[in-house]
Amino acid sequence: MGDFQVSAELLNIFLEDARGHLEALDRGLLGLEREGLDPETMTGLLGPLHTLKGNSGMLGFSGIKDYVHRLEDVLGRMRDGQLDLSPVLFDRLFAGASALRDAVEKACQQSREVRDLSPEQAALDALLKAGPTAPAAAPVARRAAVDTQHVAARSNMVRVDFAQLDHLLNLVGELVVYRTKLQEVGKEAASLLPGQEVGRSLLDTVHQITGVSSQLQETIMDIRMLPMRHVFERFPRLVRDLARQQGKEIELILEGEETRVDKAIIDEVGEPLVHMIRNSVDHGIETPARRVAKGKTATGTILLSAAQESNQVVITIMDDGAGIDAAQVRGKAVARGLIKADENLSDREVVQLIFAEGLSTAEAVTDLSGRGVGLDVVVKSIERLNGLVEAETVPGVGTKFIIQLPLTLAIISALMVEVGGRTYAIPLGSVVESLKFRPEDVTRMNGRDTLRLRERIIPLSHLAELFGQTGGAGREGGYAVILGRGEKRLGLAVDRLQGQQEVVIKALDPTVTSVTFAVAGATILGDGRVVLILDVAALFEGKRKMALGGAAALAGGS
Repeated sequence: MGDFQVSAELLNIFLEDARGHLEALDRGLLGLEREGLDPETMTGLLGPLHTLKGNSGMLGFSGIKDYVHRLEDVLGRMRDGQLDLSPVLFDRLFAGASALRDAVEKACQQSREVRDLSPEQAALDALLKAGPTAPAAAPVARRAAVDTQHVAARSNMVRVDFAQLDHLLNLVGELVVYRTKLQEVGKEAASLLPGQEVGRSLLDTVHQITGVSSQLQETIMDIRMLPMRHVFERFPRLVRDLARQQGKEIELILEGEETRVDKAIIDEVGEPLVHMIRNSVDHGIETPARRVAKGKTATGTILLSAAQESNQVVITIMDDGAGIDAAQVRGKAVARGLIKADENLSDREVVQLIFAEGLSTAEAVTDLSGRGVGLDVVVKSIERLNGLVEAETVPGVGTKFIIQLPLTLAIISALMVEVGGRTYAIPLGSVVESLKFRPEDVTRMNGRDTLRLRERIIPLSHLAELFGQTGGAGREGGYAVILGRGEKRLGLAVDRLQGQQEVVIKALDPTVTSVTFAVAGATILGDGRVVLILDVAALFEGKRKMALGGAAALAGGS
């Protein structure tokens, strides 16, 4: 990957963590000096040091990493009773801790190692070589100046529990609701007091509150956002180890690492990405001999990139490997009953079948397709994040997986619909299209309503029945919102489409979601109304049949 350039943001994060680890080192050494050898205290020392060593190596601070490693060796000898806990030993350890702190601070200030820790490391080597009696017999070194600078060191970062940010965002959501109400009241009051100064002053104040509250909401959302680097930095080592295990030569290229995404997305997207990277290494990239025989370079390439597009982040995993053979996938899909032998699907549609659960078995892996092992798990993980995943391939040339995710799970774009006088929100990322249907467009099949859409039969569920309402769009016609999950389709009949809107998601009490399975949360509109947000994945999975009447099962077979 070439030279690793450490960003200022990453250095700040490392420094804050290192300061905490060094404080733990000081506390542990003080505890050992006062109370003697204690297993719990020793564990509290070795844990932070191990983390500091790993973080230092990741940033290329090899001198710091080596010194911490030697310090671990000394502490291990102390734990095993092979070094006497003498005053001289603690003097050297505290002096080394101060030198280590100085080295870390200077390295972070100048983005490179400045302080040479060789003398301190040599002192630790002497302790290790001399054995238990070394500290008592060794001459006392010149007493170093007391380090007081770190006590007054200032920090520009603070750790905050993510739950507190969620709570703060909820409060801001409430503020936005009351801001909208205040705007309406202000306009009404100004109209009742035409030409009066108090009316104009009220409107000016409302405008100022609107601006400040908008900035507050944007700031809180920005605090929740983290660069994709926090996920991507795990993969170079993973690819290196897997490539060596497989006897392959692979170069991993990372792009868009600074693309910022909600922390909730960062926490969840790592697992599916690990699986897809493993899939590219295991089954996409060929061995060097096979690549050369095909006229390719011996070294394969995997590109992992992230980019923001509107209110979404698009993650791409692309390799220049063997690709996916659509004919082979079609054969396996027919054999497992996923599609009919005479079903007219394009190669692109067939390739998407690699995400089907029926293909995720060990015996499905062949030299031709080489894909599909556990990719259904990836789809489920991405859909839980209100995202989509699809595959593009050229046999013999390579494969590209494209994942679309919302930038945040706290605020989503939703299609607002009305049923029986009530408003509901449907995550826009799951909406394929919406249309007006006539009574003659609806057909009963096996006791279920279906809708014919461009030569395709789509199960039609009635949102009013789902929530136990009477009336609503039905056999006399109405609007249908077509939902998509991979190649599956499911229609929801509603009375009216109200348009798109950005909504702040609020979690519901578990007792509510246990009664109505198809609810992902709720939001509050500007007029104070509470609106339920539909859980599209639950509609397709059909966890409870209720008014769906098995529509989800039909969606899986359509």
